[in-house]
Amino acid sequence: MKNDLLQRGIAAIRAGDKAEARRLLGRVIRQNPRDEQAWLWMSGAVDTAQDRAACLNKVLEIDPQNEAAQRGLAALQKELSTAPAVPIETQPVPQPKPTLVQAVLGTELPSTEQIPSPNPADVAAAAYPYTKVTDMLDHTKSLDELEPEKRQALEGFIPLITQDLTVNHLRPKEIIDRIASRGFSRKAVEQVVNEVAQQPIRAPIRYERKLTQEQFESLSSPWFTMWTNPRETIRRIVYYDPKRDVLLLAALQGFVAYLSGALYAFLFLALISNDYVQAPSTWESDLSSLSSMSFTALTVTFGICAIVGPIAGLIGLYLYGWLFRVTGRWLGGQAYPIEVRAALAWSAVPQIWGAILQFLKLILIAYVLYAIATNTYVSSSTFLTTLGIFFLFDFVIGIWSIIVYLKSLGEVHGFSAWRALGAALLGTAIASVANIVISCILNAIARALMSALLGASGY
Repeated sequence: MKNDLLQRGIAAIRAGDKAEARRLLGRVIRQNPRDEQAWLWMSGAVDTAQDRAACLNKVLEIDPQNEAAQRGLAALQKELSTAPAVPIETQPVPQPKPTLVQAVLGTELPSTEQIPSPNPADVAAAAYPYTKVTDMLDHTKSLDELEPEKRQALEGFIPLITQDLTVNHLRPKEIIDRIASRGFSRKAVEQVVNEVAQQPIRAPIRYERKLTQEQFESLSSPWFTMWTNPRETIRRIVYYDPKRDVLLLAALQGFVAYLSGALYAFLFLALISNDYVQAPSTWESDLSSLSSMSFTALTVTFGICAIVGPIAGLIGLYLYGWLFRVTGRWLGGQAYPIEVRAALAWSAVPQIWGAILQFLKLILIAYVLYAIATNTYVSSSTFLTTLGIFFLFDFVIGIWSIIVYLKSLGEVHGFSAWRALGAALLGTAIASVANIVISCILNAIARALMSALLGASGY
């Protein structure tokens, strides 16, 4: 997973997308703070000379002989030396907003820089102040007992605490330790963190950037790009709105899947009945055996699929969305259920486009029913060829839908499609075992009830 994130971060730098590169490389560094290559490439993703120097110093801390970092620092030396010095006042002054290297990755500034004590009122909407405090604090003070300035600053950290809980996967204790060591009462910090942790989080803020509606609609429709570029498409959807059209897609996918199965059943019945299909004489049968094949039966089947299919699609969306989220986490993924559901729903786009095939199957069935009504015959070779073409197209669309889903699942989890395949297989295996166990339990209960009823009746 680390190599995959690193390579994607490098590709983002080369493409000029520094924000995406910082996000990806930041995840690599959070997994391994001593990853030399990630720090080196991060120096190319940050915007200021000070940040580049901090990254390169980190590289030299890991490997003092790294020539690329040495050359980079030498090139930065002139730029850093000409920067105007900022005098430190005796009175508290507003602390500059932490850089991305400090705020997101939690790194310290170079030891040569002197940072004034932060003004809590100015860091409320920024990151946690990463300056160590030396004065003794009273950690028994509750939130209500804090000075107004410190209370305002502490409450201003709520969005960052939410992000650390949902995106960075930090435990509450880690967040409490981090903030309490920066000059806040531990009891007050515990109050704030625990309150945030208990709040229901509907949709985590997962990415650094978001797309506006105008930006989203200015790009190609995901109903088309999902065929050719599923990773970029699902990333764009999650950037904008991970709930977009998810329920509609799941309902349509369930309807199309159930209808396809029902139509294949009709076509199979037509294949094995030779009163109107020229087939070997060993398949001879009466027209009465075709009583189930009628326009009425087809209409009823269509109605059942229209009701049961969408319900099954929605149940599968939430069930497998949760299951593949769990198995993905086991393999190192970072997606949330809302993102897995988006990947699951939008990967059904090829299958939904395959509804065109269902319309063609209906035409073939209507022709067969017409042949029954007029007591005519259908060429078996033509029938089998048409049925084979339908099956081939359904097979290709089904395989491509699986590939699209694996790429989409890998994108939201942050790993490769092959690891997504492992998560999907593991989740499917768990669902199959659970289904078998539940079926056995229900069968045993039914047998026990039957035995009790038969025993009570005296038979």
